[in-house]
Amino acid sequence: MKKLVIIIALALFAAGGLNAAPESQQGKKNTETVVYDVNVHCHNCKAIIERHIPFERGIKDMDVDLDGQRVTVKYDPRKNDPDAIAEAIRQLGYTCTVAEPEE
Repeated sequence: MKKLVIIIALALFAAGGLNAAPESQQGKKNTETVVYDVNVHCHNCKAIIERHIPFERGIKDMDVDLDGQRVTVKYDPRKNDPDAIAEAIRQLGYTCTVAEPEE
């Protein structure tokens, strides 16, 4: 009987029947976007960033623009923040600052 209750509970949890997030977290968007100015200048630089940064916590999507020397990152703000992502790029050997918004 105990096994049956556990199996049902796990099935409900896997199906989303049990919501572990508090109400204050519900309705919040779970993705934010930040753009960085990064000194990428070749396809090898692009490949290095694309190979390492997606594995940082909370990264959902990323685009490296060689022409504009910018890296656009979509991330989950509950798992990471712009400063930590910039530091991860710096640890790869690149200068990295949050880009000023274009007008």
